[in-house]
Amino acid sequence: MNAENFVNMLSREGGENVFNQYSEVCTKYDLPNADKIRKKNLISYLDAQRKRNVTDLWVGESAGHNGTRRSGVFLYSENDFNKLSKKIGSKEFTSPLKENLRPLEQ
Repeated sequence: MNAENFVNMLSREGGENVFNQYSEVCTKYDLPNADKIRKKNLISYLDAQRKRNVTDLWVGESAGHNGTRRSGVFLYSENDFNKLSKKIGSKEFTSPLKENLRPLEQ
């Protein structure tokens, strides 16, 4: 399965009282197309890892409110994009937030 198909599959998941960051937008904090930005970020991340021949992928159990929920990339917040870009050689990460916010309260 390629990265785009995998992320599209994730975007179709959901349930009661569940926020799916790949198909939903928070009108208070997110840009209007934040779900699409997060999908693109994850696809870029997965494609970059595949090009590097990475054999292991760490995935957290649930998206934290200051990490994946914001960035779309497992275990990274939008504040980590510069570090992540240098680490994996991809410059394609975009923040889906209206502004660079301090950590959200739970």
